[in-house]
Amino acid sequence: MSGKSKQIAYYIFLTLVTLCGAAGTALLAYFGLRFSDIGSIFVLVAFCACLVLFPLHTILHEVGHVLCGTLAGMRAVSLSIGYFHFDWSKKFSFSFSLSSEASGAAALLPRNGRGVRGKLMFASVGGMLLNFIYGAVFLVLFFVLPHNLALIFFVLFAPLNLCEGLLALYPAELSAGKTDGKFALDLIKKHPDAELSLRVMTAQGALYRKTYAELPRELLFDVPAVREDSTAFLALLQLRYRALVSLGDHAAVSVILRLRSLFEYLPAAGKGEVAADLVCASRLFAEMGDLGEKFVGQARGDGIKEVALYACGQTEENEARARKAVAGIKLYGERAYLETLLALLKKKDTRPEADVG
Repeated sequence: MSGKSKQIAYYIFLTLVTLCGAAGTALLAYFGLRFSDIGSIFVLVAFCACLVLFPLHTILHEVGHVLCGTLAGMRAVSLSIGYFHFDWSKKFSFSFSLSSEASGAAALLPRNGRGVRGKLMFASVGGMLLNFIYGAVFLVLFFVLPHNLALIFFVLFAPLNLCEGLLALYPAELSAGKTDGKFALDLIKKHPDAELSLRVMTAQGALYRKTYAELPRELLFDVPAVREDSTAFLALLQLRYRALVSLGDHAAVSVILRLRSLFEYLPAAGKGEVAADLVCASRLFAEMGDLGEKFVGQARGDGIKEVALYACGQTEENEARARKAVAGIKLYGERAYLETLLALLKKKDTRPEADVG
């Protein structure tokens, strides 16, 4: 089946599942609520408000990933629900965005390199498992317990949870990324992109206790061939560049030049840190040219943004701001890299002072 045919098949499946979910919710509301009752109207309003602001089926799906991942020995590092994003990978942060492509996302990293494939598979199916459990349990309760408004409120989310689980189970690759079913299937088949994701996530997890320079070489260099615009490959390039910089290896130049040529393919969430790396690289390596003016405005990321600002304008104020930001990074490997980067920038000739912070 061609890529276009797969997309068409998925959207047909999406339409059917959505219609069934809507019909199921409507039927449960019809048989469970009295529409002349003020309490019933309140339940419907509360259900609609929750559906928009805090969709229970999406929350449960992401909690399922986190729960199963934690049980498997993984570390949860971020959680997105609709417009809300929580990140504690380096230090705790909260953001609100109206441009999120995915309704929800949970990021988990392995605590060690043992059994990563199995842990990821268990975590990836955890969301749909919790959706199916919730849907099945509350549908049973609807038929065996006396009806009350609290029960009906939660029962109305049962069809949506079943829909969420079915859509996650369907193996498809969307603009927002792979479905859970697709990712698990790729892990089983040892697809090159999934193999690369395993290495990247293992390396990222190791940074909680190791520096970039201490990452095993086979994780970063002995990798299967994939498309260069693959998200996993782009993440690998950044890891590889930072490891080479930490080792003082001039081969870092060729890696960052390659990453610069692929910058447009980076996901929006990853562009900020790479932009900051490009700014710093242009200060460290003459081959890069001066990229400060082009990329410093796009620089994002805890600590690395302040280091990039210091690279553009090496003033005492910018240096103090950068060191304070770096000291607040809890991720051991990230903090060590930024400290190394600051030391390397400090060795370079000072540019004309200009506070760009």
